[in-house]
Amino acid sequence: MRILLVNGSPLGKKGVTYVLQEAFVRGVTKAGAEVEQVFLNKKKIRPCRGCFSCWIKTPGRCIIRDDQADILEKVRWAEVFVLATPSLSMECQDRQRSSSTVPCHWACRSSLWWTDTAAIPLRTAVFPRSC
Repeated sequence: MRILLVNGSPLGKKGVTYVLQEAFVRGVTKAGAEVEQVFLNKKKIRPCRGCFSCWIKTPGRCIIRDDQADILEKVRWAEVFVLATPSLSMECQDRQRSSSTVPCHWACRSSLWWTDTAAIPLRTAVFPRSC
């Protein structure tokens, strides 16, 4: 099984999300899965302009040239797509939101929603010690 794990934490390998991610990776690797990991804090991904060029002018291809194209190739490769993100305010982080919830970036360009690829969210919650 081919798994793509995208870490949306701004801390990358220094955060709690990475601890959860590594436990997940150890388990699926032990079960025989092939895992590719992407850290969004190391990528240059610009937000969608809302120009609909990916629908009208160049169907299925975004006109923005950034690291998103490389990630989308990995999405096509994967059988399972895992999003790992901290939940500091009950939402995804900005970097992940700009790359994963914009139709131009993920749904249209990768045709993710029209494939048999499974999507799994991994979310961590961090609460102040005083609570």
